[in-house]
Amino acid sequence: MRVLSNGRIRRSAEEWRTVLFRFRASGQDPIAFCRAEKITLSSFRRWQRFAPTPNAGGDFVPVVRVASPPASEREVNDSSGTSAWSLEVRLPNGVQLQFRG
Repeated sequence: MRVLSNGRIRRSAEEWRTVLFRFRASGQDPIAFCRAEKITLSSFRRWQRFAPTPNAGGDFVPVVRVASPPASEREVNDSSGTSAWSLEVRLPNGVQLQFRG
């Protein structure tokens, strides 16, 4: 942690990871935690948004294959008449990735 000439504190990415770890372990809401740690809520939210969400299984997120819907519900490629493919990935932090071809 470095104190700038204007009195503001500059933390490294590793220091922010430690802060976020302490927050998760604290059980406090973000406002109370930031007040106790003397951290601005806006900086905390910014780092929290980009921090990876911890999962119980370690660094990997399990991939689960879901059964295909019936043929009547699948998209059909107009040019060849064959069923199109799709892949949807839902990450623990709520991000969804959809691929279709």
